[in-house]
Amino acid sequence: MAEAPQISVVIPAHNAASTLGEQLTALTNQQTTLPFEVVVVDNGSTDSTAALLREYEQLDPRITSLLANAMNTPGYSRNAGVAVARASKLAFCDADDVVEPDWVETMAAALDEHAVVQGKIDYTMLNPPWMHEVRGSTSVDRLGYTDGVFPYVVSACLGVRRQAFDLAGGFDEQMRVGQDVEFSWRLFQAGIDVGFDERVQVNYRLRTTASANFRQSTNYGRARMEIRRRMRAAGFTDVGGVKWRNLLWLARHVGTTITRAGRYRWLVVAGNLWGEIRGPAPLIERSKTS
Repeated sequence: MAEAPQISVVIPAHNAASTLGEQLTALTNQQTTLPFEVVVVDNGSTDSTAALLREYEQLDPRITSLLANAMNTPGYSRNAGVAVARASKLAFCDADDVVEPDWVETMAAALDEHAVVQGKIDYTMLNPPWMHEVRGSTSVDRLGYTDGVFPYVVSACLGVRRQAFDLAGGFDEQMRVGQDVEFSWRLFQAGIDVGFDERVQVNYRLRTTASANFRQSTNYGRARMEIRRRMRAAGFTDVGGVKWRNLLWLARHVGTTITRAGRYRWLVVAGNLWGEIRGPAPLIERSKTS
């Protein structure tokens, strides 16, 4: 019988055939002696994701795939993966990124020190240099805070002890975007501390088209307003609203749109503002036919 895993890696995947293989190859080539498993949740893909998963399952017994399509959200997919994962340490990454060769080893060590740990997210490996200008940096190397109230985690490079995951209630399955920040909010409410460990690194793939960046930023803005709505309902009245000052920023930086990086950056800010103006994104319901 195979040795029980000490850490379970959960990956949500929806139409991810073009990038998932690179992530799975990075995981199968991990520099570690720790027994671990990889649970990939196929969230109703219509491309060749399922076929790709069958190939990797045959190549490496540590990889398991699961079809879960009752809801089309990453939060639902991650919860479904956790439900079948066997380890007490849970690690989350995405199907379009690439973990570092020691990611499993360093994540497991970090979870010895923290109940919840955020790792470093680096933009340099998978993106052209001009995209770094769009983000304003080459990496996420510290915890961010939502309205100065609580630290938020990013599910692209996240570790959680199962006890903490269960105590917080897992990911919100009804939000299409921002489930990791909403999960952070419930970690904060439960009194669970979040740590940061720069040894744990994922190489993150940014959106490559202007329209995709605008849509993503709009969704982030709407998700932010939904989380603020929940914070106000819990009694945190001094939280942010629509950042109208970004209108001034957009006006001042219209001239930067003559460059590709400037145009993308302008659309990111515009998308965030438009999302905040539109307000909280509607929640989705579980499919009645699945």
